[in-house]
Amino acid sequence: MCNIGGQIGPFMFNPACKPVERKIGKVTFLVGIATAYNAFGLIGTEHNGIFILDDTNRMVVMDRHSEGSAGGFGPYPSQIAERDRLLALSDADFLAFIRSNPRFRGVDLPKA
Repeated sequence: MCNIGGQIGPFMFNPACKPVERKIGKVTFLVGIATAYNAFGLIGTEHNGIFILDDTNRMVVMDRHSEGSAGGFGPYPSQIAERDRLLALSDADFLAFIRSNPRFRGVDLPKA
C-alpha cells in the first residue's frame, strides 16, 4: 500500500510524517520528506527525499536530498534521521548545508 496522502506544492508526503517548521529570523522554512513528486498529475516516486521550502516567500529552496529507491512507500528511517539531523543544526550550519547542496535552487537565504 502506498503511503502518499499529503501534498505541499509538487511534493507528496506521508501524512504521518508532515513537514516540520524551522524559523531563522523572519523566514519560516518547511523541512519535509517527499515520498513522490507530482509533475502536473504525473506522480513519480523516484523523485523523493528531503525538501526544504521557504514558506515565507513561497519558494523551493532545495529538494531530493537523501533519496531512496521506493519513495512511495513512506520515508526510510535513514531519511527521517537525516531530516532530524538537519533540524538540529545551528542556524549557520543549516544555511551552510543548504548553500552547499547540489540541489540548492540559488534563492536568497536569510543571514544566521
